[in-house]
Amino acid sequence: MSQEAHTSGQQMEERVTHCEHLVDTLNAVVADLQKRVLALESQNRQLAAALQRQQEASRVSGLANEIPPHY
Repeated sequence: MSQEAHTSGQQMEERVTHCEHLVDTLNAVVADLQKRVLALESQNRQLAAALQRQQEASRVSGLANEIPPHY
């Protein structure tokens, strides 16, 4: 094997190793983002439910039809 072919093969191995490392890093980022998205979706559902309960409580107590004090 010539020196040039050996160097070329070594460069290819380095590139493959770099690409594998990059894929692993990106996979970890995607997994972290997925966890964060799931947490935000859960928080959003909880806030929406709390807002709906608050609006229903306001309607029941008659506050929804009350004129604000600045009128």
